[in-house]
Amino acid sequence: MSDRHDNTEPALKWDMKEQIVFPSPDREKRFPIRTADWERIKRCAKEATGSPRGWLLMVASALYGVFATAGLSIPLARAPGVEPWVWPLYACIAAFSLLTAIVFTVLDCKSKAQEKKWGELLKQDLSDIESLFSVPIVESGAVSLRSEAESDEGVVRT
Repeated sequence: MSDRHDNTEPALKWDMKEQIVFPSPDREKRFPIRTADWERIKRCAKEATGSPRGWLLMVASALYGVFATAGLSIPLARAPGVEPWVWPLYACIAAFSLLTAIVFTVLDCKSKAQEKKWGELLKQDLSDIESLFSVPIVESGAVSLRSEAESDEGVVRT
């Protein structure tokens, strides 16, 4: 019966080919991140800032429709035989819907401008972070600094 753990068997040789990103100890604290994860973050940020959802404008459009309908109904409400309270009600509905539609339109414009501003700031921050990448490539015990464009996908080989 042979012992499975005796020292006469050859040692298992394993060469790690996985690429790992390590933060630079000389700089501020950073978290290691894989290149694929960074690309996914950039893609998600681009989608998040791509086109703002226009629900405010949809509500404003509906209110403009209510305004037009109520406004066109005012002359019909003044016809003979119609209760006297009907035309003031239509006038109030038209005025209220017009004012709230204008408010929603202004809010939509301000919201889109704010989202565009934050989107540009986010893209600028991502660019600034990417410009800081100076990745040390560890090969055969020697360390050389190369930029991400020069390295293989901007990672450290160990």
